[in-house]
Amino acid sequence: MHSMNINNAHVKALSKLVASIIVCMSISLEIAFCENSEPYLTTHAKPYIESQKFTGRAFYKDNNAWIYTPAFAKTFGMRSEGVSTQLKGAEAVAFRIEDDGFLLCGLGGKIENCKEMPQCMMDVYINENKFPLPWASNKQSEWHPFFTSIRWLAASKPPSTMKIDSFYATEATLYPFIDPETHEKVYVGHDGHQPKDTLNAFSESLVFGYMRNAVEGLTMVTLRYGCERKNLDRPYRTFSFQSYDSTKNNDIPLNKFHEFRLPITFERKIDELVQSQDNKDRDIYRSILNQKNQASE
Repeated sequence: MHSMNINNAHVKALSKLVASIIVCMSISLEIAFCENSEPYLTTHAKPYIESQKFTGRAFYKDNNAWIYTPAFAKTFGMRSEGVSTQLKGAEAVAFRIEDDGFLLCGLGGKIENCKEMPQCMMDVYINENKFPLPWASNKQSEWHPFFTSIRWLAASKPPSTMKIDSFYATEATLYPFIDPETHEKVYVGHDGHQPKDTLNAFSESLVFGYMRNAVEGLTMVTLRYGCERKNLDRPYRTFSFQSYDSTKNNDIPLNKFHEFRLPITFERKIDELVQSQDNKDRDIYRSILNQKNQASE
């Protein structure tokens, strides 16, 4: 009988192989992109579906609704139900409803009547090797002071070199994009508020943050999408990055730099979440109205 001489290097190599097989097998139960374990890169602690699996212990549950390309799903180990071949111009989009972190008070004329202020946010992951964006500076990341105490102390202002209509120079957005030819502000917006046949339909989505090369070479842009319900009569929702002539009051864009499209199936999912939030807000306002009615009796 011959003894086996297994050193530490062999043990580590064998353990790594077994681990990769187990990961691949567990992922393939939910997603059909696991040809091998290579796509799950070493920069990630674990695939997404593993981080969201309940194992009997408390865990942080993702509150985003996701849509992503097959390649994104393969890289990050995402769930199969979020995969779409109809998502165009972006690798992934994550939508969520979150609280501002401050309260709206004084409702119904009483200081104690307060409610949280929900915001509908959207993280867009873009591959700038395919779709370079028209950046206004070399900043690698920036976040709007809206979500911090700076909100009460300072305002967000456009760069001094940027041309912008004073009507649209709001403190409620960042100004990361500029038209390199005209130096006009580049707006990010969508066609969700206008009827299907409207020409040049565009409603601004405020930019609340961005991180270039955020993860695996992808840029993340965070948009305030707005919690109002939108038209569902288009086959997809189109977002575009485009500039306008600040000296003219018209809807004709000067230059369009990029656009991405969400299939209407994902927009319907967003609409369901917004409707649920509307129902919660309606209950709060109804309760406050009942207080006023009881006080007047």
